[in-house]
Amino acid sequence: MKQFKLYLPPEKDHNVNCERWKHLFGKIDRIHNEVRVYISGIEFSEKDAKYPLPYAVIDGKRISFEHLYKKVIINTGKAEDDYVPKEGHDG
Repeated sequence: MKQFKLYLPPEKDHNVNCERWKHLFGKIDRIHNEVRVYISGIEFSEKDAKYPLPYAVIDGKRISFEHLYKKVIINTGKAEDDYVPKEGHDG
């Protein structure tokens, strides 16, 4: 069983990238994996974040949006094509 964890900024600071991460995490198989979403200010302090928010880890190792998309959508056959969206940096 793999552990997927998503760390997000406070809800008031959520942007389109946060929504994309949440949507992608919603596609992860929860029967065979542990899936957790943590929000800064509720489940953890933003000063304790290891990387700029938002970010995700699998079994403790940081993973990019593109790599997770391939793993969850492309490699599982959920995609209609091989297009992989890039994570935006302008929010």
